[in-house]
Amino acid sequence: MTAVEWLLDQLENQVSDDGKQTMSLKVTGFLREQAKEMEKQQIIDAWENGNHTEMRGGKVIKSISEQYYNETFKNK
Repeated sequence: MTAVEWLLDQLENQVSDDGKQTMSLKVTGFLREQAKEMEKQQIIDAWENGNHTEMRGGKVIKSISEQYYNETFKNK
């Protein structure tokens, strides 16, 4: 499940049977941050899985993949 799919599921679960939204702004902010963290991890995982070099595995590839995420997406 992608971060977007997860967020949409969470938002759909916050609508009552009569169609009224039951979610506070605090909950919305929490869900947004959770989805952003999930998206970050999915991007890092995809980079790790796609990077088949001799540096593969362990802390080195994890560090490099987090650096890639931060340089590419952190300030966007």
